[in-house]
Amino acid sequence: MTTGKVEANKKVLERILRAYGEGDLERVVSSFDENVVWMVHTLPGHYRFGGPRRGHLGMSEVWAMLATYFTMERYDPLEVVGEGDVCWATNELTVLVRRSGKRVLLRLVNRWEFKDGKVIKCDEYFDTAATLVQQGRIAETIPDEAGTAT
Repeated sequence: MTTGKVEANKKVLERILRAYGEGDLERVVSSFDENVVWMVHTLPGHYRFGGPRRGHLGMSEVWAMLATYFTMERYDPLEVVGEGDVCWATNELTVLVRRSGKRVLLRLVNRWEFKDGKVIKCDEYFDTAATLVQQGRIAETIPDEAGTAT
C-alpha cells in the first residue's frame, strides 16, 4: 500500500470527522460505500444504537437513535493514524443527555476501513460504563463480594 493512498484515506476521514462535527450528515454519508457496515461496541441493553448496522439506511438509524439520547455540543478529532486501508481516529466530545440535561464527556476510538476511497466498515468504541456513570444510570462504585463498595 502506498503512502499516498494512506494519506488520501486520512484526508477523507478528516473531512468526515469535520462534517460530522458540523452536523452535515449528508456530506458524511457521501463518503460511505452503500454497503458500509457500522458497529457501535456498547454494553448490551444500555444503548439501542449499539450493535451492527448496514448500508446508508443503517447509518441513518444509528444517527436517529443517537439523537434521541444526546445533543452533541462539541466534537473534537484528536488524532488520525493510518496504515494500509485502515485508519484509526480518537475523538473527544461533549454531549447533553436529553432526558436528564446532564453533560457527558465521551472519548471515542474508531477503526475505519476504506476501499477505493470510501468507508466500507467502521467499528466504534467508547467506555460505556464511564458514560453510564456520568449519566447517573449506574453507580460509580461496585460492591465487592462482601458488600463493601470498591
